[in-house]
Amino acid sequence: MQWSLECKVEIAAPPAAVRAKFLNFSQTPNWSPNGFIQKVSPIAPSTELRLVPDEPIEVQLAMGTFKSNIVKNTPEEFAWRASIPYIFTGTHYFKFTPSATPGHTTFIQVEYFTGALGWMMGDSLVAKLVGMREGTRVRWEAFNKDLKAEMETN
Repeated sequence: MQWSLECKVEIAAPPAAVRAKFLNFSQTPNWSPNGFIQKVSPIAPSTELRLVPDEPIEVQLAMGTFKSNIVKNTPEEFAWRASIPYIFTGTHYFKFTPSATPGHTTFIQVEYFTGALGWMMGDSLVAKLVGMREGTRVRWEAFNKDLKAEMETN
C-alpha cells in the first residue's frame, strides 16, 4: 500500500528561476529560517554535489538527518528517495510547473510513502493521533511560503 502527501503554492516567478533558487541548497538557510531543509550535501565530504540520479546525498531536515539518493533531476522536477527497507520509504518530489498565469510557477511538493510504517503518513484516525502527516504538512507549507517570499521579493 502507498500513502501520499502534497502541498503546493503559486509563485510569481518562472519555473526555471524557482528551480535554480531551490537547487542552490547552500543558500537555503538564508531564505528559509523555518528550516525544513537545512542542508543537502554529498555523502563523501570531499566530493562536489552534482545532483544527478543515483547520487547518494545526506539531507538534513528540521526533524532529522538521513541518507538519500537522487531519483530525478529535470527542468520540471527534482526528487530524492530515503528508505529503511521494508519499514519506511519516502520518495519526495519537488515540481516546478508552469502556472495558469503566464510567467508564474506552481511549486508542488509531493511524497509517496510505503513500508510497514508508511501508514503513519495516512489519514486514518490512528495516523492522525500519531501526528506525523500534519507535522510534515505544516513544515512543507512553511518552506513553500519561504520560497515564495524569496522569489517574489528578490
